[in-house]
Amino acid sequence: AFLMALEEINNSSDILPNTRLSYSLYDSKRDAGISFFQAIAAQVWGSRVVVGPANSGSSVNSQLVLREYAIPQISYSSTSASLSVVEDYPYFMRTCPSDALQAVGMADLCKYYNWTSVATLSETTAYGSAGIEAFQVAARERGIDILSTQSFPPNADDFSTQIQATLESKALIIMIFCNLDAATHLLEQGYGMGLGGSGYVFLGSDSVTNKQIYDRFTEGVDVPNIMRGFHGFHAYSGDAKDDAGAFLWRRYDVECIDESFITYDACAGFIPDRADVSGYVAYTYDATYTVAYALHELIEVRGIPEEELNGDEIFSAMKNVSFMGATGLVSFDQETGDRTEGVGYIIVNSDGYINNPIGVWNGNTGISMCDPLAEEHTNKLIAVECDVAQVWSTGEDSVPRDKLLTCMAGHYYLEDQGTCVACPDGFFTATSGASSCTPCPAGTYDDTPGFPSVGCTRCPPGEFTPDMNMSSSTGCNPCGPGTYQDKFMQTSCLDCPPGFFISVARSAECLKCPAGW
Repeated sequence: AFLMALEEINNSSDILPNTRLSYSLYDSKRDAGISFFQAIAAQVWGSRVVVGPANSGSSVNSQLVLREYAIPQISYSSTSASLSVVEDYPYFMRTCPSDALQAVGMADLCKYYNWTSVATLSETTAYGSAGIEAFQVAARERGIDILSTQSFPPNADDFSTQIQATLESKALIIMIFCNLDAATHLLEQGYGMGLGGSGYVFLGSDSVTNKQIYDRFTEGVDVPNIMRGFHGFHAYSGDAKDDAGAFLWRRYDVECIDESFITYDACAGFIPDRADVSGYVAYTYDATYTVAYALHELIEVRGIPEEELNGDEIFSAMKNVSFMGATGLVSFDQETGDRTEGVGYIIVNSDGYINNPIGVWNGNTGISMCDPLAEEHTNKLIAVECDVAQVWSTGEDSVPRDKLLTCMAGHYYLEDQGTCVACPDGFFTATSGASSCTPCPAGTYDDTPGFPSVGCTRCPPGEFTPDMNMSSSTGCNPCGPGTYQDKFMQTSCLDCPPGFFISVARSAECLKCPAGW
């Protein structure tokens, strides 16, 4: 997309007609360390503007170098909300939306479904940490409780601690903000530990919502039950067509310059063996045009010689650009360099096999859900085809609850019905939050038959029962003549010792035989 836009610009008689843009290509491989050294190389080789890199961590490290030399940087898919901090990243801007936007959208989605409790799982990267923090702020502003906040380091392979803490929170709505590979391992391990499946709803950031997630699970894993009911956001990138209606990525067959590229898209958006195209391709196209329009303003309109331009002038002009691009109206916040117009998200829902669009969100209109009976849904910015009904992990039409019920003492949680049920006669729970009831032990009985029981009553002296879960006092058997029991909660009676007797039942003691007997 970058090369495509560049060729168009260099062949245009309207944009920079007397200037030819040259370029150098670098592949950061989404590695922050590599990006740092490539930014140094870009400065050494005299780059005036940097387009990219692709992910937030790489952009963070690139700015460590570029800001020292006042080299403008415009990214097409670095979405971390932390990159909006001008004091830290003074020469950064982007055509893609900030994660702060999708975080607000996700909180709006929770509010839309009347969920008031969630748990969060995130990666401690620029993308994950800033994204989940923005979500938590937006959620609390909407009266949503965060029941558990768990994070894990990059490249983690064991999530058991975070998963167990999430399970203990009893949250059923789980927000995930991390990269695609981490999400795959997290979901897979979580399902094995009981986090996921019927009743659960995972909300995924745009990276987690990537269609490739279905191909990343270990072979043999129950992917449909893991993913069914999943909801996610992915950035809307326009229809990615030119004025003639041709899809941008199909106009050229661009070869990558290095077989070690790990972004797969042959520099033009293709994924091997799939017709799917990265949603950020069109943002790359618009980022390139942003640079060109800014340079056109400085060189052609203001008449500043190219060799006299400095980074501050170029960056200021880039933030002042406004045009109708492949992703819609492109304009920027003058302070942060964030995209202010033309950005929105498509809300998707998984049926267990693929992600299907069910609605849209943008900062101006909020959430607009699709009508599955209509051929298409349209709001001011986004048109989405809707031809499937919404799917939940429960298999039901109703929206799932947001957390497991904390049942009162005397009750237990019945998972398949999602409700609290009174313990049956002969069983009890002494504390709240139980998932099962305890049978009355031998030597006791339930003295509240027909009502929830928080404990069992001991059989009195003179009575016993060897059986468990006795549902009434009749379960306590009387000690017969010649036997006794002087203690509570016993499972048998004792024979009267020699020289003692008892002729009546339910005796707690034996009588001494009279003289001569």
